[in-house]
Amino acid sequence: MFPIDQIDIIKLIINTLLAIKPNENVLVIADRDENVEIASLLVAEAKSVGAQVALTILGPRKGLHHEPPKFVAESMKHADIVIGVIYSLLHTKARREAQAAGVRFAIMGGVRVGEGKEYLGNLSFDINDLHLIEKRGTQLAQMVTQAKTVKISSDLGTDLTMSLADRTGLAVLPICRDPKVFTILVDYSEVACAPVEGTADGILVIDGTIVGLPELDRVVQEPITLKIKQGRIEDISGGKDARDLETVLSNADTNAKCVAELGIGTNHNIMKPRAVVRDKANLGTIHIAFGKNDFIGGKQDSELHVDFMVTKPTLVLDGRLIIDKGKYVL
Repeated sequence: MFPIDQIDIIKLIINTLLAIKPNENVLVIADRDENVEIASLLVAEAKSVGAQVALTILGPRKGLHHEPPKFVAESMKHADIVIGVIYSLLHTKARREAQAAGVRFAIMGGVRVGEGKEYLGNLSFDINDLHLIEKRGTQLAQMVTQAKTVKISSDLGTDLTMSLADRTGLAVLPICRDPKVFTILVDYSEVACAPVEGTADGILVIDGTIVGLPELDRVVQEPITLKIKQGRIEDISGGKDARDLETVLSNADTNAKCVAELGIGTNHNIMKPRAVVRDKANLGTIHIAFGKNDFIGGKQDSELHVDFMVTKPTLVLDGRLIIDKGKYVL
């Protein structure tokens, strides 16, 4: 028996966010037991609208870059829609190739059995509200694409600049209806960009969520201060969270210390941070990732891609104020 609120979320995904149509080919991919349960609801709802549906269950993933088996990767390219109830598909070559082939790709991250009610309380079922998030993300992505430089500051001491020249702002939106579009379900939204490698300079003070690696996933208890020079972390200071980060990076590859992404949250419906991927979507926050960025248009490979949030930043694109101390002002 599934909670009624979780069934409502599934209906929202199939009928509104993805707008799946009769005879469309839908491939649902899961791994862990709780994800298989959610996948079965997605399959049932997609079949109810007349879609052709297949369910594939993978073994446990070893990390964010663990590629699916070749036959699954090939199947992904021939679907109209792929729904991954498995967050690790996000960073894979298989996902990028499927999108390039025209597939709509949806990753369902963070919603687990028993948590539907909590998520439902923070979702908007008003299609006009979803379109507002979509419009905001599309507008901001265009501005990021056009921008040459970005400056980020905060009252806690962040003072960081980097180049975005010739880099594309990618809008991750809650509505995913067109070929080659990508989304993170249920209501995740951000604008992401890979800054020009080696151009980030200054101080980054992390005071929100860290997400991307189990050993580090948390809401920090004490701010972490990073000194960054020519795109690379030179010094880490702070309390226990900072020491844990230093330990992880000391055992990682060389690019794990390099700035990989600027992310700007665009969803006004997010609750307080709780150490999940969805935290990064919070409007008025930014996150800086380190490590791998070739999956968002950068040139950097790494074993890691870890995001670090600044909760009340001021963000300026080419001199234009976008966020003022945590308030989105456009």
